[in-house]
Amino acid sequence: MERVMLRLNPDEIIYDEEKNTATFAPGSTVRSASYDKYILDLQSLTDVLGGRPTSSVVIIAELGPPQQETYSPAEPGMAQPMGGFQLTTRTGRVVVRVDAK
Repeated sequence: MERVMLRLNPDEIIYDEEKNTATFAPGSTVRSASYDKYILDLQSLTDVLGGRPTSSVVIIAELGPPQQETYSPAEPGMAQPMGGFQLTTRTGRVVVRVDAK
C-alpha cells in the first residue's frame, strides 16, 4: 500500500451504498485522453471526515497498486482519442484528514 495525498471535491465523488464505496474521479468533467479514479472505502471516509465532505478537503489515502485499462465507447461515431481512453484506477481507504476546514 502506498500513501497518497488527495484533494477531494464533493462534486467529483459518487457514492455506492451497496458496495460501501466512494469513487473519486478528479477532472472527470473535463475532456481528456486519460483519467484517474480512486475507489475509497466509504466507512473510512465518513469515519475520518465525520461524514461526507460538503466542501473541498485534503486527505491521505492508503492505496493499492494502479490498475490500468483502455476504454473505447461502444458507439463508433463518438469522439475519442486514438487508441481509446486510458483509465487508471486505485482502490484503498482514507487514513487521515490533512486540513482542518
